[in-house]
Amino acid sequence: MQLLHAFMKLLNSYCLSKLALSQQYGFSSTKEDNRVPYDAHLRKLQLVNEIWVDVWGEFFENNSKI
Repeated sequence: MQLLHAFMKLLNSYCLSKLALSQQYGFSSTKEDNRVPYDAHLRKLQLVNEIWVDVWGEFFENNSKI
């Protein structure tokens, strides 16, 4: 996963508890009749979830008081 690899490189200089992952872009359409299909929304949210689990899952398991 190229996106995850690039993201993990950034982690060398930042603390995981200070970072966030946003699904801000690509979930709506500003043009009329340019609707984003439900399947596309679902795939984007699944990707956000996969990245979160890969990056923060173990961190929060080991630091449950954060």
